[in-house]
Amino acid sequence: AVKALDLALVIWDMDQYLRAQTKYAPGDMSQEVYDAFQNVRDKLHEIKDVCNFFCQIIIATSFV
Repeated sequence: AVKALDLALVIWDMDQYLRAQTKYAPGDMSQEVYDAFQNVRDKLHEIKDVCNFFCQIIIATSFV
């Protein structure tokens, strides 16, 4: 359980870092770099959503 919490905090920190890079992007940041940050954040959310889905299935079936 401790390792799961550690992983959740890493994912949270990475998401916040990527959010800050796009929300507070400096004026000299190229569109390509901005898009790269946004694409990585989108992929992180996609992976997180899939993981949450499978975690719900595991939790639901473990009590049957």
